[in-house]
Amino acid sequence: MNEQKANQLFESAETELEKAGEELSRPSHDVVTYAVCAPTRQALHNYLSSLYLIYAQQNNGVSDESLTVDDLVKHCKKFDPKIKKLDFSPLYCSGKDIFDENEILFCNDIDKVNECIKLTREVREIVKERLSS
Repeated sequence: MNEQKANQLFESAETELEKAGEELSRPSHDVVTYAVCAPTRQALHNYLSSLYLIYAQQNNGVSDESLTVDDLVKHCKKFDPKIKKLDFSPLYCSGKDIFDENEILFCNDIDKVNECIKLTREVREIVKERLSS
């Protein structure tokens, strides 16, 4: 069950990352950074959730679908030395989504969103490796 859900989350993350990449491929003066940031953060959450489910299954743990990105990073670092080596600091940007009552951070800086998309792609490769093993 966890394996199927992990694959679904991975596929959903792929779609979100593709959206972000399409926006980022536009000329820099036309890029809407929020249109890169939001799907990138969603993709990262889905990739980490997929990885979390893999580790929960391997360790006979119970999965929790309400975990935040911070929770997922913390959990995945326990089981994966490659995740432990990644720098997640680009996620902690200073903007706030004014259309959502929850605190959703985003960045208006194209260099910062590039860092986040790079991080997400690194996590993606780790998840691909774990899903194929």
